[in-house]
Amino acid sequence: MDIVGDLPYSDIDSNLGYYNTALDLTTAHPLARPGDYAIVSYTNSVWIWNNTDLEWQDSETIGTVTSVNGRTGAVTGLQENDATLDSLATLDNSLGFVTETAPDTFTKRTITGTAGNIVITNPVGTLGNPTFNIGSNVVTLAGVQTLSNKTISDTLTFNTSPSINTLLEKQVAWNDTDGTLNIGLKNGVTLQIGQEMNIYARNKEASTILNGQVVYVDDANVSQVRVKKASNNSATAIKTIAVATQDIITNTDGYVTTMGYVRDIDTHLFTDGQPIYLGVNGEITGTKPVPPAHCIEIGYCVLAHPSQGSLFIHISKLESGYGDYENGNYTNFEDDGTIKFNGNASTWVDIDFPIIIRGTGANIPVIATLQGNLTAPQWQVNDYAVCEGQELIHSWKESTPVYWHIHIYTGGTNTTDRYLKFEIEYTWANLDATLPANTVVTSSELLIPANTPALTHLIFTIADFTPTAGKIGAHVKARLKRVASTGTAPTANPFCEMLQLHIEQDTTGSRQISSK
Repeated sequence: MDIVGDLPYSDIDSNLGYYNTALDLTTAHPLARPGDYAIVSYTNSVWIWNNTDLEWQDSETIGTVTSVNGRTGAVTGLQENDATLDSLATLDNSLGFVTETAPDTFTKRTITGTAGNIVITNPVGTLGNPTFNIGSNVVTLAGVQTLSNKTISDTLTFNTSPSINTLLEKQVAWNDTDGTLNIGLKNGVTLQIGQEMNIYARNKEASTILNGQVVYVDDANVSQVRVKKASNNSATAIKTIAVATQDIITNTDGYVTTMGYVRDIDTHLFTDGQPIYLGVNGEITGTKPVPPAHCIEIGYCVLAHPSQGSLFIHISKLESGYGDYENGNYTNFEDDGTIKFNGNASTWVDIDFPIIIRGTGANIPVIATLQGNLTAPQWQVNDYAVCEGQELIHSWKESTPVYWHIHIYTGGTNTTDRYLKFEIEYTWANLDATLPANTVVTSSELLIPANTPALTHLIFTIADFTPTAGKIGAHVKARLKRVASTGTAPTANPFCEMLQLHIEQDTTGSRQISSK
């Protein structure tokens, strides 16, 4: 301590630092002590405190200070003037962050946020580090961005002209052509949201399922559908579900489209807007299948092109028939609405040949009382009657066998088996054809079991024949005759009033008056 109790000047750091201007110095240190000095950038000199006049004075010197208020020694810590310091010295005293915009060029910046999107606290940093608060409005993300564990409470707006043409898996971009979002799926497949639906399925075929081939559900487990190529000539056609939207190798997984677009396939055989149907072995056809092929409409051709064609998939089962297509037993509606019975789906009806007794005499059945006030022809051996002629009706399945038969009522009761026998003489001809010679057929022994009650209704088949090349409208003429049986005849003659033909029908009628 000196004699007045102060710390000696030599022990006090008198260098008060560096200031841009003299005003900055006097503002920071309006008073100082003897020996205090500072460097002022603007004057590029050392300023010394004049303790007599109580003011700062420019020494107009740099480097070594030989005497400051009687003190001698080197003035240290000074930096020589340069362009950087000159540029910094020109900055005003406003608040903000100093940034170098070019070599030796400086300016001040403040951090600002877009109104309603980002709120910034302490934008100039004077009170600490700036903080950012993202608002509730849209945030624009350019290029490929990853958002992890983020909640979007409002909306996302996508660039309508994205720079990415081919999406990778898990990427999303706007598709302005189709007016929707594209999502990049596995295997390079792109999904148009809201315009198509896909299934990630496994190929169970022995060969690759190609892009554009039609598939059906073969089986499934708890995690995925398994598919094979569909064919319209197989019962599996009714399980048709989708069209492959990529090549799928055997026992690997890929996407199939149940509804929407399938692109980049060969559609040059079709026309824009043409309905497309299931063909065979996964292929498509523009020809509508008819039974016994299954009619499965796949959708429509959107663009006909050899390699860049596209389909819109909307699978509909347009079956015109019902039954066992594969075995030929089904009923279908033909294009004009006619019902057609096929195979075992056909039905049977009778054609009646009425027996009208117009006289009496030898070998003419007698009109006798059947029961109460009802009468019917009663037949003795060698009685006969020429029946009313009939045509082969419009529902007949042409050229199929027809079956002669009679219905009788027993005339009485016998305690032993009794037998009948009948003969039919007939002929037939198609329209505009000449009648051939008559054909005569005789039944087998027709059994009436012992103790059959009187007036029991029985049916007996006499014979059958096939009208070769027969057509609807063909005319049939017949005569029925009772002949002697080998076995014992019944004691009471039977009643019979109609000869009939069983015929098979494959339609409910015919499209034309004289043709099916």
